[in-house]
Amino acid sequence: MPVQGLDNIADVATGVGNFYSGGPWALALRADGTVWSWGANGGGNLGDGTQTAHYPPAKITTLPPIHAIAVGDSFALALDDPGRGVDLGLRCAVSGPTRSTPAHGT
Repeated sequence: MPVQGLDNIADVATGVGNFYSGGPWALALRADGTVWSWGANGGGNLGDGTQTAHYPPAKITTLPPIHAIAVGDSFALALDDPGRGVDLGLRCAVSGPTRSTPAHGT
């Protein structure tokens, strides 16, 4: 799946956006386990510690190696190497807090 400026893409997940995220956004999972994000970021869903949009893909440096990604309207979920879930952004689906940096579950 091609993503401008990135190679070895294993998966891409896109959010259509809503009031909380501020618009469309996306994550790309590279074959090396790194995750890259771009687009609207009103819910902190890009995982960069801000709520500021950015459009060139940027690596989420605080994540461990990731095996799978998924997105909702204003949040993202990732599965790391030991099989733990990592969440980013406004977790409106589970009534959790807004996170602009990854939070690891056990």
